[in-house]
Amino acid sequence: RLTNLAEPDQILIDSDIAQTLQSEGFAVKNIGGRVIKGFEGDTHYVFELNQAPVVRKDVSASSCPHCPDSILYLDTNAQGHFVMKCRACGYEAAEAQAVGAL
Repeated sequence: RLTNLAEPDQILIDSDIAQTLQSEGFAVKNIGGRVIKGFEGDTHYVFELNQAPVVRKDVSASSCPHCPDSILYLDTNAQGHFVMKCRACGYEAAEAQAVGAL
């Protein structure tokens, strides 16, 4: 029902979802009370979702330990498993390291 109130490219959420998302680092804005179709007797506080949390990637985890100017890229090894691999020297990070680097 909130989609009917939203402008193009706007995401509206209720107060319960807003509270949960705020605790996860999302930016939300209270746009005030609104009457929602089907719930005409109640006023519901509506929030706009403005921004997802900024996630920083640890760059050192994606660098080759043998080639300081090279970064690791996602590839598959001979067994078909995903690994992080250096294009310069062929170094392959272990699967556990590769998962952590993503």
